[in-house]
Amino acid sequence: MGHWDVSTAFVHAPLAERVYMRQASGHEVKGKETWVYQLVKALYGTKQAARAWQQHLKILLQRAKCLPLENDAATYVRREGTAFVLIGTHVDDLFVLHNALGTRLKDEVWKLLSTELAIKDLGEATWTLQMNIARNAKQGWLKLSQEGFTKEVLRRFNMLDCKTAPTPAVDVGDEVTITEADMPTDAAEQKRVAELPVMELVGCLWWLAQMTRPDIYVALQKASKWVARPSDKLWRWLQRILRYLAGTQALGLTFKRHASAPPLEAYVDAAFANETDYKSTAGWVFLMHGALTAYESSTIKRVVTSSTEAECNALATVGKENTWERRIYAELKGVDVGPTPIWGDNTASIAMIGAGMTKRSRHYAIEWHKVSDLVEAKEMSVQWVATQDNLADSLRKSSPGNASLNCGTSSWAAAMHATSCSATCCAWRMTPSTYRRHSQG
Repeated sequence: MGHWDVSTAFVHAPLAERVYMRQASGHEVKGKETWVYQLVKALYGTKQAARAWQQHLKILLQRAKCLPLENDAATYVRREGTAFVLIGTHVDDLFVLHNALGTRLKDEVWKLLSTELAIKDLGEATWTLQMNIARNAKQGWLKLSQEGFTKEVLRRFNMLDCKTAPTPAVDVGDEVTITEADMPTDAAEQKRVAELPVMELVGCLWWLAQMTRPDIYVALQKASKWVARPSDKLWRWLQRILRYLAGTQALGLTFKRHASAPPLEAYVDAAFANETDYKSTAGWVFLMHGALTAYESSTIKRVVTSSTEAECNALATVGKENTWERRIYAELKGVDVGPTPIWGDNTASIAMIGAGMTKRSRHYAIEWHKVSDLVEAKEMSVQWVATQDNLADSLRKSSPGNASLNCGTSSWAAAMHATSCSATCCAWRMTPSTYRRHSQG
């Protein structure tokens, strides 16, 4: 996977709007100090700059016969017979994938771009967005990790030499929940707690969780609900996540060829009624040829009255993601993959599909009809899986621990490793512009 970098990208793009700027202080033209400049190219800091650059880049890539995907406008593809070149874009970075026959196409795209832009070929992609990229084409794996960024975060918050923790959160005892009793009471305590860098730490941790560390996702999501009301207990929660990261710095997402894995599949699970606001949590993961490509953990917006209702809501949510996954897969591969297997461990929600509504379930008819319609249209098929084999189980509780990281090929271990693990056609998703890390959750 090649990495191209455009120098001073924005100033290459022409501006459609009329924008004026004052002369820079100390660089005024003598005798015309009160004059202003009209910008003819995008300038860093102007509101139009990013869009103007993307429009300009789109025009150049289209001149090179690279067309944007209908389902991901930041990814471009050019095909001639069996030859192809795939380009993922992120601001001024371009990530280029091609097969052996596509080398000529890649060279033609480079020739056109290099005549129009100040562009550099950085060779094999090894780093971007605080993320290390390791790839072995012969063995067929690609790994994304943030060991360097993790170490930087630990150093910034004085946790580099801390005692490590086996899980990102505790699930027993008084540390499980935050209540009003944990809030600072007197003015001095409130001032001290308010000075804790809670927002800064949460921002750093979310970057890790969304890019390469789904194992801290739920613990961080739980802590993030209290950032507006910081407390010593919240700070201990965040430090617990750092202690867990200190012992697992080398973990990352690894994508490896899996010839026997289905093209698309998903796992879904839900946790019924938490201990504070009684809202339920739904989590799901998507795999493409055995590789983790999308994941989410989110609170169900309304209070549900049964675990079956929570699971049905989660199935409806994963059904929407499945529609997009199938479209992007078909656009890239040009084949129909048949119904996507959706694995869940709640037998009641599975049994309801295709059956009639009952008095106990008719109040969530919308979710039921959504899932039933998708199954009837053969876009997905809902199947049962044992809880210990459900990958989404770790996205509904905050303490996945080592058990779910090491329970074989049908677990987080299939996607997270310090060395290697789990995809074939999903390498396109590894460019920052298209990598699917959801933030609803």
